[in-house]
Amino acid sequence: LPGRHQSNLLELCQKQLAELPFHNVDDIAGVFEIRAKNVVMSRYKKRGCYKSNKMMENGKERGLKSQLQRPNYFVSIPITDKQVLSKIEEMQKAMISKEKRLHKALIPLEKMHLTVIVANLKNEEMIQRAADALKQCKNQLDMILLGRLPQMTFHGIDQFNNKVVYIKMTEEEHPVLCQMAETVKTTFEEMGVDITGTKEFKPHLTVLKLSKAPALRHRRIRTILYEEYEDVMFGAQTLTRIDLCSMRKKQASGHYHCESSILWDSCGGG
Repeated sequence: LPGRHQSNLLELCQKQLAELPFHNVDDIAGVFEIRAKNVVMSRYKKRGCYKSNKMMENGKERGLKSQLQRPNYFVSIPITDKQVLSKIEEMQKAMISKEKRLHKALIPLEKMHLTVIVANLKNEEMIQRAADALKQCKNQLDMILLGRLPQMTFHGIDQFNNKVVYIKMTEEEHPVLCQMAETVKTTFEEMGVDITGTKEFKPHLTVLKLSKAPALRHRRIRTILYEEYEDVMFGAQTLTRIDLCSMRKKQASGHYHCESSILWDSCGGG
């Protein structure tokens, strides 16, 4: 009986196998192996595609987030004295004569300024708030100045990390300017303006920046390019205004678009 039962069971299995689509295939294991590989590859591709799409989405999100967080406005002291600008132009031409590729890394004369703080203003409401904050600083700055406008004297030249060339400002007026910068910074923070990215105020006048020229970003500035100006007097600029400017908008003159300003009379100091 056990043998007959076993024979009937085997016959039943053969009949059921005969109904399957691969009953004529000799290597049934091969069929399953191929199918298994295809399934695995299909799932792998789907996961890979999902991962790739996810990475692209995350990359776009990070890029957008970075762009939204990046400073797009700044408060500055513009440099407009003709003697100072003329001497800077002379120096820039001398540098270009030694290395023509530096032309794109130059800061245009009409954009010469000292940066006080930077700000991230996402919309018109925040721009107006920053403009109001600058105006709010006026009375406090007047109390610091006491009717005497700083005379900013530029003498000598130096560089940061072989990437940025700047003109040094003599230290005589550093304390009053640093006090003014701290007042502006505090007022903007108190009025809820995002000044993320603002660094400690160190008065200097940038004239060349390798980051402006992508092809030169990984190169270094050689001292030989500016060594004859390391101890040159560039001139002096009386502080007569502080501006809130856009980094992206420009005026017809090429200068930064100005949203708001504090003005002082260079004659009377008021």
